[in-house]
Amino acid sequence: MHTKEEITKKRGKSADQLNLNTESSSADKLKHKRRWIYFALLITTGLSLFFWLYRSFRSVAFHPKLPQISFNSNSPVSGNLTLTSQLSAILSSHPDITGFYLSHDRPLENVSYGITTGLDPDALKTALTSLPQIIRSPNTSLLPQGIAYREIINSSAGQTIFSSLITNPIDKIFIIVRYKDSSDSIRSIFPELISAAYWMVSSN
Repeated sequence: MHTKEEITKKRGKSADQLNLNTESSSADKLKHKRRWIYFALLITTGLSLFFWLYRSFRSVAFHPKLPQISFNSNSPVSGNLTLTSQLSAILSSHPDITGFYLSHDRPLENVSYGITTGLDPDALKTALTSLPQIIRSPNTSLLPQGIAYREIINSSAGQTIFSSLITNPIDKIFIIVRYKDSSDSIRSIFPELISAAYWMVSSN
């Protein structure tokens, strides 16, 4: 049997242990609450900063300036294209061809041969774009299948202007040939001329 004094000592120890456990549990809860408060403050601050940055960038307008490319069809050679030996040979072997102009869109480049004064490439190209495609033409006999082809022939003041637009999936190739009316035989070389121009641009 325990004496009254021993029982009192045991009860005192149990009370002390209970107090320690209670204090430890309270301290852990306090730490836990502080962590949650810090976390909530961090999230709130982060979200506020994010929305402030979003509104700031949204109000800023970006207007990138693209380089303006212009060309003058009256110059002998313009842009970065150079005539291939095949195309030069075709043009030089027919003196009745008084002017030749070739351009393509991607990238925008052009080249001219002979006298191109008085030609209006922009107007001719716009007119060609509005025309329906020509399904069958002798002038496309040497071109690959699957392209869109359009052409216009205008005659006036003793000269003829032939223009054509070739559209493939990645580019638009535009050709103008001016020649004397007295030389109708030049039309027979158009398939070869158009093919040489097409492959010159495509391999550039």
